[in-house]
Amino acid sequence: MKIGEKIAELRKQKGITQEQLGADLNVSPAAVSKWETSNALPDILTVMDIADYFEITTDELLGHRTANRTAHLVTECPTVEPKLRRLLKEYGIALQKIVSTKEEVLDAFEAQPVDYVLIASDELAATDELEALQGRARILCAVARNDDELTATFGYILDRMDGKCGR
Repeated sequence: MKIGEKIAELRKQKGITQEQLGADLNVSPAAVSKWETSNALPDILTVMDIADYFEITTDELLGHRTANRTAHLVTECPTVEPKLRRLLKEYGIALQKIVSTKEEVLDAFEAQPVDYVLIASDELAATDELEALQGRARILCAVARNDDELTATFGYILDRMDGKCGR
């Protein structure tokens, strides 16, 4: 979520107008409108004032989440890693290790248990060879034709889990 969308959401939750928010922050209603429509950004001092006003952190206001969950990725295609890493970060999930075989993921899990194991492998997605992880981690499988489709598929899965995974 962009900062403007977040400001609009918080303002509406509080039941105040752009004019009232502007007055409370000592800025014009036009400035608030520009933030909410992504036509301008508040300066850094105003970002801190907005966060204080709504009693949230600047990280929350800016949409930054620190990872509080972890995952290992099993894939034969390392080019997907940057896109998946960004996606997982949005859900507060830190990607710990990328491996390409069942043995490697089992070893990685034993060395460093994680909350999720993401499988982006045709070979492993169709097997029950990761039963050792059942009940110890959530196993998410997705197979797609390209990196973008794979990232979108994992995003779709994560959106439907755990009340949107805290996003």
